[in-house]
Amino acid sequence: MLNNDDSNDVQCDRSVLLVHYNKGTPTEWRCPTGIMFMSDASKPFLPWPDYHGGRSQHLTAALDLLTDNALRLDLSQKP
Repeated sequence: MLNNDDSNDVQCDRSVLLVHYNKGTPTEWRCPTGIMFMSDASKPFLPWPDYHGGRSQHLTAALDLLTDNALRLDLSQKP
């Protein structure tokens, strides 16, 4: 969804990218450069200054597209 060319303003070569997403506004992102605590938790922690980050409207557009086209599961029904 994010291109690996000059149109991509998110530069992260790690397998993890932490984002603070609000629909329609530039998304704040952090790319870990060192150690990451609680990586499997819902709120991982990246100690400062072990990350670089920024804000991206391109990332917001990609996440908007993803969430707008996602299907909701009805978990109340049993298989």
